[in-house]
Amino acid sequence: RPEVLTHQTNTDQRFVELVFRVLGDDRLEVQGPPSAAHMPQGYALLFVLSDDGVPSVGRFARVG
Repeated sequence: RPEVLTHQTNTDQRFVELVFRVLGDDRLEVQGPPSAAHMPQGYALLFVLSDDGVPSVGRFARVG
């Protein structure tokens, strides 16, 4: 989720592994989190990890 600029620590940060399938060279279909307890509604940064664990550039996605 976006950080709160008035706080030193982002206590709302989460790591949620999502189920996905590849639709093409540059497209994925991503299944959302299993419940709002895993990821509340709002904006979140979405990263894709390579097989070596290297993250992509984050993109904001709206959940819910």
